[in-house]
Amino acid sequence: MKSEIKLLLSTIDNGGRSLKRVNAHYYWRGGTPGAENDWNIASNWYNRNVPGWFDTVIISPEYTRNHQYPIITNFVNDIACLLIEKRARLTITKSGRLCIDGLERAEWGINNFGQITIWGELTIQRTLFANFYNHGTLVNFGSIAVDLPEGDAIISDECSRVQNHGELLHLSI
Repeated sequence: MKSEIKLLLSTIDNGGRSLKRVNAHYYWRGGTPGAENDWNIASNWYNRNVPGWFDTVIISPEYTRNHQYPIITNFVNDIACLLIEKRARLTITKSGRLCIDGLERAEWGINNFGQITIWGELTIQRTLFANFYNHGTLVNFGSIAVDLPEGDAIISDECSRVQNHGELLHLSI
C-alpha cells in the first residue's frame, strides 16, 4: 500500500504526468521526398515521430514505400529493440551510429530476418536474451559492440549468413 501511495504522490508532484514510459512500436515507411532513407526524418515513420529510447523499431517490406529502407548516416536516438523482417534491410554508413539499449527487458536487441550491413558503429547492450539474433544476413565492415559473453552476444541459425570484415567488441560488464 505504501508504494502505491508514493507512486500516486509522485504523479501528483509531476503535474499529473505518468512516471512510466510506454514502449511503442515504430514502423519504418520511408519515401519522404528528398530524404527517402533518412532515419531522423519523422515523416519516414508511420507514427510521424522518430523512435527513441523505449521504442521498438520494425522494418518491414509490407510497410516500406518503394523499397526505400533506412540508411543511418549519422548518430540516431537509442532504441530499445529492432526487428528487421524478411526481405527488409538496414544500412549503417561509415559515419552512422546506432545503439540498442534493451533496458534489461526480456527481449532481443536485434532480431534480424532480413539484411543488416554495418560500415559504422552498432552497440547493443542490456538485453536479457541475445544481443543479436540473426536469421538473415549480417555484413559487418565496421564495429559491433556487445555486452554479453561471446556465445550469447550474436546467435545465428543454420539458414543465416554472417560476413565479418570489421571488429566485434565486448563491452566490460
